[in-house]
Amino acid sequence: MKRDMELCRKILFAIEEQYVDSAIYNLQIKGYSPEEVSYNSGLLYEAGLIADYKSKNADNRLYAFAVGHLTWEGHDFLCSRISKAANIFRF
Repeated sequence: MKRDMELCRKILFAIEEQYVDSAIYNLQIKGYSPEEVSYNSGLLYEAGLIADYKSKNADNRLYAFAVGHLTWEGHDFLCSRISKAANIFRF
């Protein structure tokens, strides 16, 4: 499976919006399969942008996954994306 930076961005924004005080289970992102969301969430965890990631797999199949809150670096990453997008529209 490939890293999808657009999906990664959507995952981070979804976590920022939905996270309250416990893990988000089976995060859904419209237009993406659970396997794609899970895989890219794992990459975000490895990159240090989210605090936790766990998946349950058996028989070569994803059964469930959970993600934790954004780390400091995750928040900074989102801020940098927003800042760059805002600069595009400055005159």
